[in-house]
Amino acid sequence: MESIARLARALSDDTRLRLLRALMEGEATPNELAQRLGLTHPRAANHLAALRDVGLASETVSEERRRAYSVDADAVGALLAAMEAAAVVPHDPHAPSAGAAREIRRNSPIRQARTCYDHLGGLAGVEILDAMVERGWLTPDGPRPIYLLTLEGGRALAERGVDLPEAGRRSFAFGCMDWTERRPHLGGALGAAILRALLEQGIVRRQPGIRAVTLSNGMKAWLGA
Repeated sequence: MESIARLARALSDDTRLRLLRALMEGEATPNELAQRLGLTHPRAANHLAALRDVGLASETVSEERRRAYSVDADAVGALLAAMEAAAVVPHDPHAPSAGAAREIRRNSPIRQARTCYDHLGGLAGVEILDAMVERGWLTPDGPRPIYLLTLEGGRALAERGVDLPEAGRRSFAFGCMDWTERRPHLGGALGAAILRALLEQGIVRRQPGIRAVTLSNGMKAWLGA
């Protein structure tokens, strides 16, 4: 139980969650992460050491004495997605936070499309989930949206290059409440597999150092719209 308590304490800090999300994009040094997230070097280094001590991050030292950190993206993504799914829903689930409301007013790139851990969020993520439900590829199962993949949906996604995940410890497909839209986008192992396919096909493109992503004109064709 002590190891679980230590893990919970490590994950209770927003800065550490931001560092984990950044490391899911690839190995980085404390200085690189500090610059990317607007932290001081000592603060980034201290939080990274805390993540290392509970086994959430690994540290390597090169021959040039360059220290870098990395994570198991699949394991960390599954953990963060499970936390998101288990989070308590606010009293008014449709009310955006002050920060989200600001991005909505600006209709900013991060509102339009962004990564949410290892799946696609923002307006684009919500619209993709809506489209898959409308096409009968996914069907909701339960009051807190858990989605079942239909036979038609499995065929359609396989034809679109999605490597369908096998059943495992990670939730397969669930509705992850979107930060700006306050409606669900697709989380879980299936959401991660779809984002991987979109990245590999160049339909979604990451922007270095930020969560916002860009979409090509191929998204509608990919969905078959």
